[in-house]
Amino acid sequence: MNETDQNLWTDSRCILLSADRFGPFIKLADGRILTIEDNATVISADKGETWSEPVVILRMKDRGPSYPHIFEPNPGEFWVTTRFRDKTAMCLQESDFV
Repeated sequence: MNETDQNLWTDSRCILLSADRFGPFIKLADGRILTIEDNATVISADKGETWSEPVVILRMKDRGPSYPHIFEPNPGEFWVTTRFRDKTAMCLQESDFV
């Protein structure tokens, strides 16, 4: 554990990202970072300094996914699940949206 300048404790495996994204975040096998916001994915290749244009992966009337979770069991394969309101589980291939 490391103490940052703001007196917050962080795990040494964590990296600080720009504050304009809420997550959840995953570090992909190739080192990029992926998150879901609203109904779309965005990816950063520079530790959160810049982000790709959003790519819609889910359409829900008047709202985004509720508490999404993302994991990459194999390079280029992503599972997205949501909880609460509209429970959803889907498998995406990176080649489908990048």
